[in-house]
Amino acid sequence: MSLSFFEKKLANQSIENYQVVEQYDVVLIWPQQWQPNWAMESQVNNCDEMAQWLNSAFDTMPNWTNVDPNKIYLKKNGVGDRLVFVYNGKSDFIFDGPRPYIGLRDGKSPLPGTDDWFGWLLHELSHDFFHEQAFNIGSGDWGDGMCDYSRYHLLVSLGMSKAATDWLQHLQGASQNDRYGEPARLLLKFEKDNKLHGPKELWHTIKGTDFNKTIGKPTW
Repeated sequence: MSLSFFEKKLANQSIENYQVVEQYDVVLIWPQQWQPNWAMESQVNNCDEMAQWLNSAFDTMPNWTNVDPNKIYLKKNGVGDRLVFVYNGKSDFIFDGPRPYIGLRDGKSPLPGTDDWFGWLLHELSHDFFHEQAFNIGSGDWGDGMCDYSRYHLLVSLGMSKAATDWLQHLQGASQNDRYGEPARLLLKFEKDNKLHGPKELWHTIKGTDFNKTIGKPTW
């Protein structure tokens, strides 16, 4: 993958200040000055392992959603661009250039290496699977909830059971006007009520339906 697009984005800093770690499905452009205290449960101890962890999360999602964004953008652009995570002064899921990417925020909120950091990254990564796809999500109010739902299951899948339990408690306490937590809670409730075994069965069951009718009327 050519990094020229991101080299331009990092023009005010030297590219030598970054470590570029390439995986099969993701690329991590990591600022050398970041030396996090890594959450023990993540089993990540450096940026190389961080990139491997992100790639594992990415690899899990196509099996659940039957969507592979990298293949979609390869067909669309004719170039095999992967999902890039980069510290470049922007944050979250960013539609810019030939393919959306994820900006790593400011290194303060959430604090790199913490449980919340890993969970936030999973939320943003999940966005990549819910944009260029065949989900019918009614008025579009479900996107962030879909990603918070995936955040929970990805934490479980990646062995971060305590972080997953904490996140589940957070979702269960969400207010009805929380556009992140409340739709995620309703998706988990639908999964449980219908005895579905995780996100693969959930997405297979509700994909192509109007979530506002299948899951419930939005209150957020």
